[in-house]
Amino acid sequence: MKTGRRTRRSFLVGGAGLAGASLAAASPARSGVGGSPAAPVNRLPRWRGFNLQYLYRLRRGLTPPVEDHFRWIAGWGFDFVRMPMTYRAWLKRRPGPGERLQEEDVFQSKKEHYQFYHELSHLWNPTPLDPIPCRFESEGLATFMGYFLAERLDNKKDGLAKGFTDVKGRYRERCRENPEYPDIPMIDFGAKGITDLSYLKGMLFFNILYELVGEDAFFDILKGFYRKYEGRGATTANFVDYLNNYSKKDLSRFTGEWVYGTQSTRDLMNNLSLVQIVNKYNRP
Repeated sequence: MKTGRRTRRSFLVGGAGLAGASLAAASPARSGVGGSPAAPVNRLPRWRGFNLQYLYRLRRGLTPPVEDHFRWIAGWGFDFVRMPMTYRAWLKRRPGPGERLQEEDVFQSKKEHYQFYHELSHLWNPTPLDPIPCRFESEGLATFMGYFLAERLDNKKDGLAKGFTDVKGRYRERCRENPEYPDIPMIDFGAKGITDLSYLKGMLFFNILYELVGEDAFFDILKGFYRKYEGRGATTANFVDYLNNYSKKDLSRFTGEWVYGTQSTRDLMNNLSLVQIVNKYNRP
């Protein structure tokens, strides 16, 4: 007997039909009027659909959807396709050097300025060259700058100190919820798929660095690093080496425990304050 070629589409169509039949067979029988079986209950959610992954590859704007894909999805009995909402998907022109785009509501209230300050900070980030960046030197710095600039420009009294306390509390909570996190050094956040922690622990890192070296030296280091690696990119190790080599203060113990080690997390879990942590690294 001759059979047709088995394609991925025919497999999915057949699989969807079998799945529907199995669900119907598994549904408990009900009696309708006069004892006749009632229609099986559809236990699937109303919206059943797909993420078309190529729609989310935004390096050159939105990838146009393929009309056949919509027809196939509808033919399989699905009724939903998720579309990317990020503004980057719909731009006619990509932002140029030194440009950042923000939604309008960011400028409507001082309460929303933090997000703008956060994104503005990314202008200081060289392209990451690590295969899986841990992102603390970009997202941690951006989180720190959000609090720093809100205090300086929006007159949020003690905004940075309150930010440190708030972020430390959130980081400790995440570690309590995930007992394996305290044993993962910040350098491995990317490889372990937990770069959301880089926003938190990275912010604490930059706040401590700011207190250790002072404001002028802090911004001199950041400007010097950006100028050195702008256009050619940098790894996390490049950033740490730059800190250690260009700071007048010996930061080797600090960067060792906060970037490559886990003693820093133990200190945070023991609820050491910002002053206590800074004093620890100020001691000879």
